[in-house]
Amino acid sequence: MLYHRNEHLEDQLLDELMAEIDDPSRKDQHPSVTDLIYCLTKSYLDMKQDKIVHNRQTKLFFAIGLGLEKALLVARRDTPTNGQFDGIWYHMDSLDHSNLIEFKSTRVKAGTEPEKLPEGWIKQIKSYLKTQGQTKCSLAVLHIIQPEIMCWDIEFSQEEIDEQWAWLQNRKAEWEVYIGKDEVPRPFIFNEPWECKNCKYKFFCDATTTLAAGGYVQ
Repeated sequence: MLYHRNEHLEDQLLDELMAEIDDPSRKDQHPSVTDLIYCLTKSYLDMKQDKIVHNRQTKLFFAIGLGLEKALLVARRDTPTNGQFDGIWYHMDSLDHSNLIEFKSTRVKAGTEPEKLPEGWIKQIKSYLKTQGQTKCSLAVLHIIQPEIMCWDIEFSQEEIDEQWAWLQNRKAEWEVYIGKDEVPRPFIFNEPWECKNCKYKFFCDATTTLAAGGYVQ
């Protein structure tokens, strides 16, 4: 048996996958819930690109997460899951059967309870509930490393949901200031430290910050 690795085919398949899941309608739907929850600098720079170029690792994460989501939620696509609320766009996974479902895949250990899952997930869910005037949802988590699917029924108080939305509105106000000035949001101000790992804009942010420290950037 003779064999050799075909890296060209690997790249081709990943590019085809990204083309398949790309949604052109989202191009002008900013800011979105995820734009505002995560790094504003990255969200802004992504928005300014005609076509976002993802690194290999990001493409692989998309392949796993969105591929599994499509397979598991294929029967729950009848109800529209996107729209705009208070000037913020949202894109949910499922609203069918009168139940908001958010799907996530993760390498986190199976059995991890919701309060120990990524904070960004919980912020997303509370934001989506606000747009629908609801307080209850289901979180479906597909664990990859230790294969398991776990679904959690979650309920928030209206106060928790309103506080989250107020935070999101504050982020929107910050976003609009930079949009108005046509200026990139200041690096390392509107993000969590973990977001910088493997970020394709890390070099830009480092360089911008260094220049600013030297008095070259106002």
